[in-house]
Amino acid sequence: MAGMAIDVSILYLVKAQLVNRRGRRRSRSRRSLSRGADMLAEGKCSSDGQAYFNANFPNGHLLTKNKNFTADVDESQSKMRTVNVQASVDAPLYSCEILR
Repeated sequence: MAGMAIDVSILYLVKAQLVNRRGRRRSRSRRSLSRGADMLAEGKCSSDGQAYFNANFPNGHLLTKNKNFTADVDESQSKMRTVNVQASVDAPLYSCEILR
């Protein structure tokens, strides 16, 4: 039971940090996107946001693996852009390793 509690606590911490970093990255992308009015600005938006996310959630942070991050800029309506951000990582489960 104690191992399960530790695993759940770590997963909660990883999720909270990932959501926090993803939100900051989205804000950074929006800020970058507001500076330009063309497709080049959309590319800069994605690269700025990716660099910001990598700086704030580096590889191996909290012993995570397989960091996956995507950002898409959608301009389906006239003069309106939407930034969609998705992030995921694989977090370790310690109690499962002990039980093996």
